[in-house]
Amino acid sequence: MSQAQGVTAVPEGPTPPVATKPTTVDATTAGQAAQSNSAAGDSTTISSLADLRRKSPKVYNMLIQSLGEKICYDMQKHNDRLKQQMSA
Repeated sequence: MSQAQGVTAVPEGPTPPVATKPTTVDATTAGQAAQSNSAAGDSTTISSLADLRRKSPKVYNMLIQSLGEKICYDMQKHNDRLKQQMSA
């Protein structure tokens, strides 16, 4: 790109991802943790939970916590539905 009439040239191509730590423990931030975790790279293959636990303990812990929270949320919603049906 050339500079014309006060326009600054911008390098072409994608910008590299910035390694950030997730602000909350959430399943949606597990990908960010995986990218910033030095033990797991782009070519790392995970074949089981035990393998994930060994190669990327931070992502494994986030996954397990997220699954536990999802189970608790589903149980609470189910409990609320049952209470509503029983009171009607």
